[in-house]
Amino acid sequence: LATALKEILSEEGIKAFIFHMDDYFHLPPTSNHNQRLEDINFVGPQEVNLGLLQKHIDLVISGQENTLEKPLVHYKENEIRSETIGFDEISVIIIEGTYTMLLDVDFKVFIDRDFKETFQNRMERGRDEMSPFVENVLEIEHAILQKDKINADLFVDKEYNVAANLR
Repeated sequence: LATALKEILSEEGIKAFIFHMDDYFHLPPTSNHNQRLEDINFVGPQEVNLGLLQKHIDLVISGQENTLEKPLVHYKENEIRSETIGFDEISVIIIEGTYTMLLDVDFKVFIDRDFKETFQNRMERGRDEMSPFVENVLEIEHAILQKDKINADLFVDKEYNVAANLR
């Protein structure tokens, strides 16, 4: 959804940048997975450096920084490196990831699926191995997400229908 939104904005001449929450995990992917295997209670927003992500969002929005060094995950190497991003001419930032409802941003979109639908989607994309453990992680994440979805401005369902939150 984030990539599609960025492409639509680009077609309209609006330059956007996507912050990927996966880049802000404290541990690289394999290490994070192993930590979850050791202790399933590790699953949750505490896995992500939300403070650093919020700081980076705030710096870009305030215009205080036109370049930023941010984390960048290298999946195959199981490393978190960094990259420098220039924000000249960026009009929109998009933040995508599991715990984005916990961030202080202008507008929030919640993709409303259950964990089984997310699991199936990941399997179709070849993102994860099909295992009961991955399904269990998604179930835990979805239980956490359900408490925070009230913070969304828009909901997108599995058929990509969009509805406003009428809170």
